Amino acid sequence: MLIAARTLTSQVRRYVPGDSAVFDNSAFVRLLIAFAYALKHQLRHSDPSADFAELLGTARASELRGRLFTPMLLLDEARMRLAALNRAGVLADMHLWMLDRPLDELGAAVGGCERIHATPIPFAYGVLLHRTVYAYCALLPFGLVDSIGFATPLVCVFVSYTMLALEAIASEIADPFGLSPNSLALDAMTRNIERAVLELSDEEVPPAIQPGPCYELS
Repeated sequence: MLIAARTLTSQVRRYVPGDSAVFDNSAFVRLLIAFAYALKHQLRHSDPSADFAELLGTARASELRGRLFTPMLLLDEARMRLAALNRAGVLADMHLWMLDRPLDELGAAVGGCERIHATPIPFAYGVLLHRTVYAYCALLPFGLVDSIGFATPLVCVFVSYTMLALEAIASEIADPFGLSPNSLALDAMTRNIERAVLELSDEEVPPAIQPGPCYELS
């Protein structure tokens, strides 16, 4: 998303005439930033109204309230604005094709995130993994005691810790977009996209957000 957003911003700045009366470059940049925030809120099931109001205005934020797939709606609006430039003769067909490619990449990123979010680890798989790990750890000493003798407790503790940690990791990554300390730092990632796009547009860049510390798996 970061690469595609930066590419699209740079292409719009260089291929769309700056004095175009039918295109507002600053509004287009805010639309891209709103797209990033929209995806973050969709993945977290949080309310994007405050961010939309700041970036798009209260009227547009009100129109988007309650919509299910706002990231794709905003991408569609961005494509509509570029298509309007093409119809007005401001943007050549070749440039429109070039600008459409990063829009497709942004849409693919949305689909990938939605696929991850909507495909949790199946319950049956989780139960089987949990019970298999515990059974393996419980029976491991009996399989090692004849071969390594007094070192059996130390080896069993090391192997069991590794297996239990892998099980815990599998549980944590089932939903990487949540609000737990071990989830992805979506706030920092979204702000990074915003900063990159604004810097390319020669606008004021907000301060970075530092990701919070992750908790250790217990």
